[in-house]
Amino acid sequence: MVEVPLVGWREVDVIWIAENRAGCRFIKPLDFNELRLAAASSERLALECPSLAAEIASLPAVPELEDQPPELPAANPRLRAAGIVVLAVLVALGVMIVY
Repeated sequence: MVEVPLVGWREVDVIWIAENRAGCRFIKPLDFNELRLAAASSERLALECPSLAAEIASLPAVPELEDQPPELPAANPRLRAAGIVVLAVLVALGVMIVY
């Protein structure tokens, strides 16, 4: 279990361990809004990756979909950029949470 800032405790699988760090995979992935909240509240992310932290803070909240269609709509450049940011944040958070 790891505690994600502003989100709460989440169950993870530990994928790798090296010295005092570990890489984890969330059993149930964080949704975009949870990830945005956690990243925006991370002082360490702001210190170590200020441009990434600023970009995340500027992203708008995504409305929750109750009945999400099985297929995603065609990719648009803004969503693609947000996906890259989300991936970068997940990697950074995984390292920071355990470190």
